[in-house]
Amino acid sequence: MGALVNCISELRAHCPWMGALTHESLVEYLLEEAYEVAETIETAGGDAELKAELGDVLLQVVLHSRLAEERGAFGLDDVARGLTAKMVRRNPHVFRPDGSLQESFPATVEEIVRTWDAVKRAEQVLHSGLRRPALILPALSHPALNPPGWWPSEASPARSRRWPGRRNCSTAPNGPDCRPPPPG
Repeated sequence: MGALVNCISELRAHCPWMGALTHESLVEYLLEEAYEVAETIETAGGDAELKAELGDVLLQVVLHSRLAEERGAFGLDDVARGLTAKMVRRNPHVFRPDGSLQESFPATVEEIVRTWDAVKRAEQVLHSGLRRPALILPALSHPALNPPGWWPSEASPARSRRWPGRRNCSTAPNGPDCRPPPPG
């Protein structure tokens, strides 16, 4: 991981294109790479393709972290520490609050989901002014913001994107009929 972080740091310093990138200019690439991972998984693209696509997502994480580090805000290590703390906090069936393992793991999947949801709701209350569903990510946005039945399609094993009155978008995901309907 250190070699990748160093490579990105050197590219930011010595490549004018890479040096000109901003969080805002990277948004389209972040979304594109995330969707390519999903497509690879949904179409059984294979391990080599998945590895490459995950690398592209990792590049986005490292780049955004580097941009923040240049501003003195946070670095990749801070992102990893925050994620680790979140995983420990949201999985008390596995971890104690100090991060050490529980002595036994008696939880059922249903109990795990209930606990995860309760911890996440409590976190959202703490950050209530900062969090809202991502409106630009229709596949991931809050169900209350979307018309019933538009995602996921229970009929499709690939969980294709479908909107009422529109065709199945798994074959042409970038076509005009595959965009979500406008809100409201």
